[in-house]
Amino acid sequence: MAFIGTLVTNLKVRTDKFTKGMRKGRKGLSAFTKSVQSTNRMLKGLAVAMAGFFAFRALKRFVSDAMKTIDVTAKVSDKLGIATEKLIGLRRAAKLTGVATVTLDMALQRMVRRVSEAAMGTGEAQSALKALGVDAQKLNAMSVDQQFSTLAEAMGKVTNQSDKVRLSFKLFDSEGVALVNTLSLGADGLARVQKESEQLGSTFDRIDAAKVEAANDAFATMAEKLQGVSNKLAIGLAPMLEAAADKLTNMGGDGEEMSAKVMGAIKGITKGIALVADTIKVVQIAWKTMQVIGSGAILFLIAPMAELVRIIDAVQFALTGSHNETLLAFAMVPKALEENIRKVDKEISDLVSAESYSDIVERTFKDIENAAALAAQAVADGAQDGASGWQDMTEQIKAAAAEMKKVEQAAMRVFEATRTPLEQYEKKIGELGKLIAKGLIDKDTYARGLQQARIALDSWVDSTQNKLAKGRGLSKTIIGSGVSATALSLPSTDPRRDIDRQILDVDRQHLKVAEKLLQEVKGGKRGELTGTLGGAV
Repeated sequence: MAFIGTLVTNLKVRTDKFTKGMRKGRKGLSAFTKSVQSTNRMLKGLAVAMAGFFAFRALKRFVSDAMKTIDVTAKVSDKLGIATEKLIGLRRAAKLTGVATVTLDMALQRMVRRVSEAAMGTGEAQSALKALGVDAQKLNAMSVDQQFSTLAEAMGKVTNQSDKVRLSFKLFDSEGVALVNTLSLGADGLARVQKESEQLGSTFDRIDAAKVEAANDAFATMAEKLQGVSNKLAIGLAPMLEAAADKLTNMGGDGEEMSAKVMGAIKGITKGIALVADTIKVVQIAWKTMQVIGSGAILFLIAPMAELVRIIDAVQFALTGSHNETLLAFAMVPKALEENIRKVDKEISDLVSAESYSDIVERTFKDIENAAALAAQAVADGAQDGASGWQDMTEQIKAAAAEMKKVEQAAMRVFEATRTPLEQYEKKIGELGKLIAKGLIDKDTYARGLQQARIALDSWVDSTQNKLAKGRGLSKTIIGSGVSATALSLPSTDPRRDIDRQILDVDRQHLKVAEKLLQEVKGGKRGELTGTLGGAV
């Protein structure tokens, strides 16, 4: 019994370090919890900062829009000669009655002009003011807002809606139709809206508007200066950018060489990254191996002690009926170490058996190169097939064109064979005219050609005349036998006379053409050619 007590005491002493380690673990966990809480507070602060940033942006946009509106209002008030407070009140009245601000501003501009014209006894508004019972000169002496209130009050006395529209159109032009509802407020209604605008704080005087105008002008000046700086910077950087662009252009020589260099650079960078990853992988394997060795050594030392602790805990439970939690926790350490060793050992096996990153990169680039080669081959084959098909189609087109040319030549032969002697004569002297006009033949050759053509034509005419004479003799014999000339369809005039008339017309026509062509080409030899042509004809 004394031995067991001594053994328990010794074990407690030996496990004190373990207990202290557990306490340190709790402290570490507490420190981690505090770190998480600190991170949470930091994130909350970041969220507040982001919210403040977006709120500032919204406020900046709001102020910028307000400054722009104030600036525009001030310039419109100066243009129309109306106080800014009164213009804002009238704009609010227009908005409440469904009229846009730009419509009101244009209507006021036209009202001022037309009231001034009416005061001079002219303009569209003259008759409208008389119908409303308003004195034009007195109205012209009022301020713009007073003019509008006076017209609104007078318009309230008009009972017919059509008359209101007509009179509003004369006073405010096309915008007057939109202002009918605004004018229906009357002078009192407009004054009430003006007072509400002042109470709401939406009005401002011209002095305040001038402050905003000055600020806007300062911003515009600053923006212009920044633009000037940007322009100078761009001008200064332009030569350097041009040199850099030229350097990049000359770096590769041509597109193919540049592409190869870029691809090589990408491949080198990727391989470098893969080499770093492989190095990290080796370090991981070494570290995990050290973990296995260290855990195995600790297991070798603790396993016997853990077995003894379980025996002591069993004896204590038999004597006292309760387990010692510290002893039980120590007894579970070997099992936890064994599980951790198996887990790390599996991770080492996976890392060792896995393909290296360098091999993966090399294989990937080879796959890319093979795919590119296959694609290039496919394109080349397709281009070759396309070229072959194009060549076949070209041959077919040429064959069709040759066949068409044969058909055209056959048609021309048929046409030439069926030409009448008069058409052949006309063609011949036409060809002669073109040749002499281009200076390819002289006047004597031209004259001989005309004579030959005329001789051939006269021969045909004589032959035709003889055939017609024989036909008439035969016709007289037939008529003597009792057949009428009408039934035989005999010509009523002399055919020779008709042929001579046609020949003369052709000769005259080509004589004029030849004279004109020769005059354009050779100048002063017109009379000489005319004599030659006249002799030939």
